[in-house]
Amino acid sequence: MTHDDFSLSLSRRKTLAALGSIGVASAGAGLGTSAYFSDQETFENNALTAGTLDMKIAWDEHYSDWMDGEAAVAEMPDGETPTFRLPPGPAADGEAIELVVDDGPGFLNATRQEQANGGLYGGATDLCADADADADADATGQPLIDLADVKPGDFGFGLFRVQLCANPGKLWLTGGLEAAAESGQTEPEADDPDEYGDAGATNPALVELLDVIQVAFGVGSTRNLAAADPAANLFPEPDPDSAVPQPATQFSLREFLTLSGSGDGIPLAGDIDAETDGGAGRPCFSGGTAESGEGHYVSVVWWLPIDHDNQVQSDAAAFDLGFSTEQCRHNATADAYVESGESLQDAIDAADEGATIEVVADRFEVSDGPLVVDTPGLTLRSVGPRATIVRTDTTTDPNTGPVIDIREDDVTVERFEVTNPDGLLGIMVTGPSNGVTVRNNRVRDIGPVGRLGVTGIIAQGGAHEDLTVEHNLVTGLRNEINEQSPGGFPGPTVNGIFVDDEDLLDSTISNNVVSDLASDYAPIGILLNSPAENVTVADNYVTGLLASPSVDSDDTDDAASYSFTFAQGINVTSDPTTDVAIVENTVTDIQSDVQFRGEAVKLDGDASGVALNRNNLLAPVGVNNADGSELDATDNWWGSPAGPEVASSTPPSTTDPDRRDVLGNVDFDPFLTESAD
Repeated sequence: MTHDDFSLSLSRRKTLAALGSIGVASAGAGLGTSAYFSDQETFENNALTAGTLDMKIAWDEHYSDWMDGEAAVAEMPDGETPTFRLPPGPAADGEAIELVVDDGPGFLNATRQEQANGGLYGGATDLCADADADADADATGQPLIDLADVKPGDFGFGLFRVQLCANPGKLWLTGGLEAAAESGQTEPEADDPDEYGDAGATNPALVELLDVIQVAFGVGSTRNLAAADPAANLFPEPDPDSAVPQPATQFSLREFLTLSGSGDGIPLAGDIDAETDGGAGRPCFSGGTAESGEGHYVSVVWWLPIDHDNQVQSDAAAFDLGFSTEQCRHNATADAYVESGESLQDAIDAADEGATIEVVADRFEVSDGPLVVDTPGLTLRSVGPRATIVRTDTTTDPNTGPVIDIREDDVTVERFEVTNPDGLLGIMVTGPSNGVTVRNNRVRDIGPVGRLGVTGIIAQGGAHEDLTVEHNLVTGLRNEINEQSPGGFPGPTVNGIFVDDEDLLDSTISNNVVSDLASDYAPIGILLNSPAENVTVADNYVTGLLASPSVDSDDTDDAASYSFTFAQGINVTSDPTTDVAIVENTVTDIQSDVQFRGEAVKLDGDASGVALNRNNLLAPVGVNNADGSELDATDNWWGSPAGPEVASSTPPSTTDPDRRDVLGNVDFDPFLTESAD
C-alpha cells in the first residue's frame, strides 16, 4: 500500500512525501548437454517495477472582507436571488451572509490571497507532468490561512485541485487543532460572564471563536467546473431543498477540526467504484494524466456569521489542513457500501460478524421503529460530509425509542448525524454489552416531547463494559411538561449523555461537546446513574444548559407545578463508585431560574471513589456534593484566582457573587489560579 500526505498548516507542519518506484530484476538461463540434439532458451533481464501513487495539489486561497475590490464585482441581494448563501451560526434567527456575484473571475481576483501551481483554474496544466509542482506547492513557507483581523460577515475559501498521478486512490481530508487562545479582552467582552477574567486562557474549550466560526466542504470534478461562475463551485453538493447554493452540512470550526483530526481524517467519496480497480468500500478518486486540467477538487469554506457575541473578540486559533491518499487496488476499507436509495437496515442485517459498512447517502428516514444494529463486531461508518439518519414516525405516534439502537458487542457507530424531532432518544446502547464505541456523531434536534426525559446518547438495559463515547456533538435538545410528561417528579429532564441501569465498567466518556440543552424542569449534560468502576469522564465541553419556565413552547408557567428547577453539567448518582476520574472537563454557562442555581458538578451518589481534578468548573455552583463522603476536588479552576467560596445552604448563601460556590464535603485545596489547559 502506498501512501501520500499533503498538509497545509497554520503551524507550518507541512509535509509532502511520495513513495517512488522500486525496481527488482533477475535473470535465468536454461542448461543443455553435449547430445546430438541441443537447445537453449534464455529469459534475460526479467523485471518487476512497483507502481506509484503520487498526489499533486494546486490551490487558490480567498478571503472576502469587502475592503479591496469585491464591491465592483459583487453586491448584497436587493430582492434578487443570491448567487450563494452562507447560513447563520447556531442562532435560529441569525442573519445569513448572501451575495450576488456579477463577475465570477473578477470576484476570484478581488478575494485571492495566495495561489500555487496555477490554482483551481489552471487551464491545461497537468500537475503530474510538472516536476516542480511539489516544490512550488511548499515554496511559500507561510500558512495557507493567516488572518489577524477577522470581522463578523467575513468569509473565505480554499479551492483545491487534486490529481492522483497514474493510479486511483482513496482520499481523506485531514487536519486538527494545534492551538487556541484568548489573546486579550476589550469592552464589553471583558465584562461578559463567559470570559471569567481569564484573558490569557489557552484552553481550547474556553475559546469561543472555535464554536462561532462555521465551516463547510464539498467534492467535485474539475471537468465540470465553470470558471465564469466560481461562486457556484464553492459547494459541489448543495442542499437540494434550497433555492440557492448553500452547504449541505455545516460544522463549527471546533467540530470540523475534531472530525478531520480523528483517525485517518474525513473520508471523501470519489468518482469511480472501488470495485472497478480491485478495491472495496467507498468510491475511489480516479488517477492518470490529466487532460485540460481534469482532476478533482475539494472546496473548504469558512465564515464568521453576522450574528455573534462579543466574546469572540481577539480569540485566535491555529490548525492544520491537508489531504491524505492511499491506493485503491487491494484496499478494502469496507465490506459493504450503501448509497442513496438503498436500505441501510438491509445492509446491517446482511452483514457478517466483524464487517464494516460505509455509507455515502445524504439521508435515511427511519419510520417504523429504530435502526437496529445487532451484528456483533459491526463498524457502521458514514463517509463524505455526514449522513443524516432521522426518525420520522413521531408525529403520529410519539415514540419512546431511539433513532439507532445498538444491541450487540464490539459495535462501532461513527460520523452520523442523528435527529429525532418530537421524539425521545438519539443513539441507544442496549445492554448487556461490551466493547461498544459511539464516535464522532452529531446528535441534535430531539424533543420537546418525551415521557421519560429526552436524551441524546444513552446506555441502558444491562451492564456495559468497555463502553467508549467520544468526540460526539450533542446539541439542540428540548423537553417540557405536556400530556406525555405530566407534572410531578420526575419531571421532563433532558440529558446529553446518560448511562443508566446496571454496572458500568472500564469505560470512557471523552472529548464530547454537549451544548444547548433546555428544559422547563432540568437539563443535565453528562449523567452517570450506574454503579461505576474504572470509568473516565475526560476532556468534555459542557455548555449552554438552561432550566426555565420560558423553555415551554406554550408560554405557560408549567414549572410552577414544581417548587424548583435545576441544571447540572455533570451528575454522578452512581453508588458505589471505584476509580471514577472526572478530569480536564470544562463546564460553563449552566443556568437554572427557579430556586436552585446552575451546578457544574453534582454528586448525588458515592463520592468516595470519585476524583475530580484539573477541570474548569465555571457554573455558579462549582461542586455540590450531596454525599457524606469527602470528594477529592483538588487542582480545579473555579473562575477566580482566589478559588471557590464555601457555601452553607441550598440555595447557596455566599458573600462574593463573582466566586464559584462549593457545597458539601469537598476537598478543593490546592486549587488552580488560572484555567486548566
